[in-house]
Amino acid sequence: MKMPLENVLKEELLSVNRGIVKKRKSVRALLENPHIEDGNRKIRVSDECLRIIEERCTLPLDDIYLPITFFIPAGLDEGYVKLGSEARVVELFGMRVRERNGQFWVKKYEIRKLISRYPGCFQSVIIP
Repeated sequence: MKMPLENVLKEELLSVNRGIVKKRKSVRALLENPHIEDGNRKIRVSDECLRIIEERCTLPLDDIYLPITFFIPAGLDEGYVKLGSEARVVELFGMRVRERNGQFWVKKYEIRKLISRYPGCFQSVIIP
């Protein structure tokens, strides 16, 4: 028996999102040890990313947690972060952030650039 298309899509979203790092660490803690341990995984955080945040960010380093997660609604060409502080960090990396309805939106291609250039610092999750 065939599975309905909706169920197939849900399964695909779940499989894409399984790699999401659930544990987050403050930038201050990451400066001392640039690894995040999440279950049996040990994720190395980009030294360059940490240096940029340390040098340019005016927020307390204890209040910034990585990885920053972008939520990308299925079918859209942009995604958002939920907190203004996260949006301020994203702007440090030259990304244009637009606020709408209390969320901070970034083009999907810019999100992909951040994720690939700064491993362990940014991630995205696709939401239905």
